Amino acid sequence: MVIPARQLTLNHQLRQFGALVKLAMIRTTPQSVEVWTMSGSRIRFHPSQHVDAQWVAC
Repeated sequence: MVIPARQLTLNHQLRQFGALVKLAMIRTTPQSVEVWTMSGSRIRFHPSQHVDAQWVAC
């Protein structure tokens, strides 16, 4: 599903290169949404940018 980056939660996994990536931390500011993955990568999005994510029940 495609959602605005500002709606991401730790219950989402990002889809990157065809695989789902677990999120470790999210920091949201008015100008950006920074996401850290469990593998240590940091990704920055604009809050209104749409991202491909899947909600996963913990």
